[in-house]
Amino acid sequence: MNTKQTYYTPANIDKKNATYNIIFGERSNGKTYALLKKGIINFIKNKKHMAYVRRWKEDITGRRASAL
Repeated sequence: MNTKQTYYTPANIDKKNATYNIIFGERSNGKTYALLKKGIINFIKNKKHMAYVRRWKEDITGRRASAL
């Protein structure tokens, strides 16, 4: 049985234990939410920082993007 994952989870890429990760994927599947949530939790627990990098300012859109 082949089931499609509904929302993105960083679990598979975390298994790679890489220094840097670049995530490509379909639109609106929760990549930003999942990774920002992971970054916030990691900062609270371990005081480690993450970077949220976009190519253009216009790439950050949405209802709450200005507060990002």
